[in-house]
Amino acid sequence: MHQPSRSEKYLCSLASGKWILHPSYIDDCLKENCFLSEDKYEWGNPLSDLTLSTPLHGAGYRWRSKIRSGKAAAFSGMKAVLMTSENRYQALTRLIQAGGGTILDKKELLQSTHCIVDQGFGNIPVPLNEIAVKGILLLPAPFLADFLIKDPSPDPKKCLIPEYQAFYNRLAPST
Repeated sequence: MHQPSRSEKYLCSLASGKWILHPSYIDDCLKENCFLSEDKYEWGNPLSDLTLSTPLHGAGYRWRSKIRSGKAAAFSGMKAVLMTSENRYQALTRLIQAGGGTILDKKELLQSTHCIVDQGFGNIPVPLNEIAVKGILLLPAPFLADFLIKDPSPDPKKCLIPEYQAFYNRLAPST
């Protein structure tokens, strides 16, 4: 892989602030018979010669820099309920946990901060107005990748699932 992709491994690396290096780093270290400075090989690093053409390229350096400077990991403080297929559930669990978040059981929906929903997977077990009153963010699953990749990260309150947006706007507590 010579370009970053939206794979689970890449997204988990972003969420946890890991170094994301071009494969040429390994080749050059082997040639020099020692570990080299990573900066020159990091996607998105201003010291790097790597061509950046999409937000995907710059996200690694941006998140690593944020977390290294003492800011919280991408999903720190998130207590999420996942309403997805089993395959997606496992991948999103790993992603949220890599970013410092916690996964709750569906029965704990009203104790969550976020509910991540895949269209067509399960009915939400609590009326939408009860969720909105608690200020819980009901988001489509692709939001998590967008939050990591886009700069600036999208405002979750503007990305709520459409059928929930009006409930949230009317009933959520002011922050």
